[in-house]
Amino acid sequence: MRIPEPLIEEIKEKTDFLGIVSEYSTLNRKGDRYWGCCPFHNEKTPSFSVRPEQGMYYCFGCHKGGSLFNFIMEVEGLSFIEAVRFAAEKAGVPLPEDAVESEEDTVKRNSLKDLYKRVAGSFHYILMNNDQAAGVRQYLADRGIHKETIERFQLGYAPNDPKWLYSFLKNRNYSDDFLSTSGLFSKKYNTWSLFSDRLLFPIFSNSGEVIAFSGRTMKKDDPKAPKYINSPETAIYNKSRLLYGLWQSREELRKSRTFYLCEGNVDVIALHQAGVTSAMAPLGTAFTEDQCKLLKRYSDQGFILFDSDGAGRAATYKAGILFEHQELPVKVIKLPEKSDPAEILEKEGAETLKKVLKAPVNLFEYLLDLAMVSYNISTPEGKEQAVKELFPYIESIESEIKRDLCLGTLAEQLGIESKSLLFELNRQRSNTSRKIINKPQPSIQNQKMTDELMLVMTAALHREYTEKIKQYAGEFDFQDERAILLYNALIKCEENDESSTESLLTEIPDDSVRNLLMEKISTGELDENTNELVGKTLLLLRRRNLQNRSREINRIMSRIQKDENSWELLNELIIEKQNLDKEIEELKVRE
Repeated sequence: MRIPEPLIEEIKEKTDFLGIVSEYSTLNRKGDRYWGCCPFHNEKTPSFSVRPEQGMYYCFGCHKGGSLFNFIMEVEGLSFIEAVRFAAEKAGVPLPEDAVESEEDTVKRNSLKDLYKRVAGSFHYILMNNDQAAGVRQYLADRGIHKETIERFQLGYAPNDPKWLYSFLKNRNYSDDFLSTSGLFSKKYNTWSLFSDRLLFPIFSNSGEVIAFSGRTMKKDDPKAPKYINSPETAIYNKSRLLYGLWQSREELRKSRTFYLCEGNVDVIALHQAGVTSAMAPLGTAFTEDQCKLLKRYSDQGFILFDSDGAGRAATYKAGILFEHQELPVKVIKLPEKSDPAEILEKEGAETLKKVLKAPVNLFEYLLDLAMVSYNISTPEGKEQAVKELFPYIESIESEIKRDLCLGTLAEQLGIESKSLLFELNRQRSNTSRKIINKPQPSIQNQKMTDELMLVMTAALHREYTEKIKQYAGEFDFQDERAILLYNALIKCEENDESSTESLLTEIPDDSVRNLLMEKISTGELDENTNELVGKTLLLLRRRNLQNRSREINRIMSRIQKDENSWELLNELIIEKQNLDKEIEELKVRE
């Protein structure tokens, strides 16, 4: 789905950007901008800056920044399309049919949301008030779950009669065709509810709407009954893109930017009960890349609390790789053998559970310890197995420095030379056609500001200079990787006829480059003497390129001047160098 840029601009113009931001932070005007405490991290001294005339924000503390839609995406945890819808609704701007779903699809989605809201409310009422649910209420009490927590998560109970829900909804004039697509009933027996005699955990969307259920059986005497049954995917529910407990965690995530990822619904509730109110879990399936990206939108760091059994360890390993790809730092909390957060809360109480959380370990340290005890590392074969076990994780690490440190630690533990491990890692990566960088390179965010980066940043804010830079770009090569990334994003926006800052930000693939651009926008240092800056920098880069060519000619001449057959080429090079040196001197005068 694509929303036309003129419509995006109209939404921006009609939206009170300052008003929206003020809902999340108290702002005070100082000069041409507003300042307040950042809504994305805890701070006492305001470092969050808003420039309403440009529709941009930036935090000098956590370095988050962007436009109206970036702010809505960050603070509400929405996708870009959802953020545009959010702003359009606030501004009273209708979205055309080709920019949104069809009327029929909209009606269906809204009807499903209304249905799930009604059903969740009914199941919750039954749990809290009906005699049928007395045993379930006692079960929750025995597990240390309080009434306030039950209310917070809107837990419910589905009656033992599998046809009760069908009768309940038919009496409220729902059609069979609609109910058959609702995800609430068996496909084989369309009057039988998927959930009967089950404790129900409503699953909330990122905007707080009930869109699915997970049901835990209460039939302890029936070994054939699945412990959990989960809603199928529907028009409003995609399990790989949501997390159980994320909606209830949103306030704490905004404050702490820290999450706790555990295995199951009851574990999430136990952690919230113990005061750890940013806990969540995957939805009846393995942790996915989409869920990892969702967490990165809300968080700066996190902890993994999967069970201590084999499946839990394997899940921790796979999740760790996903987190490394997203460069989202995580640590592991090692749970006692054969226990989980819910069992600790039930048997030992909230204080013991909180103590367990205070001893996290580094993710690589955790994986390394597992490998050391899983294989006989006193033998060459055992060492090789341990290396193969850990290489997929090490290979997933984006930071060259961190990868080097992990390889050094592994080499020390196994009594192997680091260069042997590095050679083996590079060999495996070469087999998968990946580029190998043996030496640690300085990270983009730690590099100094260069003239060419300042040049391209100026063009990013003042697009009238883009064409001028394009004319020179063929005459010199950018050496700063950040300038290359930003220049390519500018050209792509131009090819797509997109001139907004939002479009440019979405095309920049590196967070540090995007944040640096936001910082320069916020400081206003790219708004003054732009014509002089662009002119001088282009001359400087042109001169640098000519000097590089001149030095290259010197090297060639030194190699061929002893060759009697190369006098013609040598003469051509001398003439070219003379012309280059003359132009270089002229450029020095112009600078």
